[in-house]
Amino acid sequence: MRSLVVTATLVACHGQQATVDEQVAKAKPIVEPRLARFDNFIKEPLPEPTGTIKLDGPPIQVVSFGPDAKGNAAVAFREDFKDLTGYASNPVRWYGADILDDCYMLVRNKQLATHWNGNKNTSPFPSDAQNHLPRCTLIRYVLLVDFKAFELPKEIDKQHFAGGGVTANVLVVDLDTGKYAGGVSFTAGSSDWSGKDLEYDFRNNVFKAFEAAIQKALPDARLL
Repeated sequence: MRSLVVTATLVACHGQQATVDEQVAKAKPIVEPRLARFDNFIKEPLPEPTGTIKLDGPPIQVVSFGPDAKGNAAVAFREDFKDLTGYASNPVRWYGADILDDCYMLVRNKQLATHWNGNKNTSPFPSDAQNHLPRCTLIRYVLLVDFKAFELPKEIDKQHFAGGGVTANVLVVDLDTGKYAGGVSFTAGSSDWSGKDLEYDFRNNVFKAFEAAIQKALPDARLL
């Protein structure tokens, strides 16, 4: 309930958009304690996946975008936390996997993270804060993807390619408590050659394998 109140107050009275400083001040009491709990988790040696995920709260729903955001979860890649000022370049990144670094940077530095697509504009406008901070206040669960093996597909010639493949763990953390809720593993690879865009095909297959692994453990999870 508190998150909903903060979301509603990120815009000042009389329809005037609140400044970045004002929006951060509203969001920080909720977001910062959760980030601190995630700090503690990511700095420890990461646990092995348990094969099951047990939540103490509502079902997982990846947060939507914008000031009317809904949901309670974010997907993150382990390599993003080597440098919180920018998202790691990752060709299989998908929707919902590009918010947590911005939460860190906005709440702690009033900046945006350098975006994985090359956007280096890190000075937020009030509208940027309005689109990002409501999502940050909602995030209770983090689904941390930790790649153990990763190889991109490579085109050899117009008729041949070397397929890509990944092996990864997904570890679920409850930011309300800092507890590890469990984790699962998945593998994925390129499809047989069919004239498809190799990178798109590979990214799509990685997401489908991630989705299948999570939904096997949590059938009511909503990941898009």
